[in-house]
Amino acid sequence: MRIRFLGLNGRQAATLREHARRRIAFTLGRFRSAITEVCVRFDEVDRPGGGRQARCRIRATIEPTGAVTADLHDSEAHTAIARAVDRLARLVREAVRSAGEDRT
Repeated sequence: MRIRFLGLNGRQAATLREHARRRIAFTLGRFRSAITEVCVRFDEVDRPGGGRQARCRIRATIEPTGAVTADLHDSEAHTAIARAVDRLARLVREAVRSAGEDRT
């Protein structure tokens, strides 16, 4: 399972990449035979009421079903990553389960 990072620049980039890498390995590790690539995109976006908010979009490419994406916003970057990985794990589990049911 290859992990790519996009949009992670600045002082916290290395810390956020390592946090995301550890969360992905722990949470998605049981699906590593089905996942070919995980792409993590991190941005800061304007909040509707003012201020900035962390946005984490993670896309997992799954063989043979295609890809699933989780997109989360949070005021804290580490929390956005953790929640996006957790949501992605549920989506991957459903996709892998559906692929197995389609083969039977």
